[in-house]
Amino acid sequence: MNGITLQTVREGLGMTVADLARFCATSEERIIRFESDAEPVPEDLSSSLDRLNALLDSGVESAVSSLLEGGYREAVLLRFPDNASLSRYREDFSGLPNTTHGLYMDRIRRACARAGIRIHLQMFKESAYLGWLKGEPDSEQARAAWATVAFYE
Repeated sequence: MNGITLQTVREGLGMTVADLARFCATSEERIIRFESDAEPVPEDLSSSLDRLNALLDSGVESAVSSLLEGGYREAVLLRFPDNASLSRYREDFSGLPNTTHGLYMDRIRRACARAGIRIHLQMFKESAYLGWLKGEPDSEQARAAWATVAFYE
């Protein structure tokens, strides 16, 4: 992978230079050197980004398949407003910026549209969600139920 490819992949994942530096546990300056071809892009960085893209693609395929198998023609997806809430409620996105999650939601939305499924996005509001839970345990199913109720209220 050369520098412009790295920059394109990074931007395609919704990441800033700072986001990628945090993800790779390196400095922003080093990412800039990679992107300007002043230093070769390490193979492990290239592989990590390819794996991340593959995971996102797999998640999109899984989401669309689940909705189709369930007979859904419409669904509400939950979008997280910041990195802290994303990491707290979606451990699989821990260490990634919420912009990457936003990109993922958009990939799902577009894939669902091609499959004839209408997607609505609901912004996660932690205080409203916790009040709605009324002391019940948090779960992915509970968040999905809350998102649907919140969207249609």
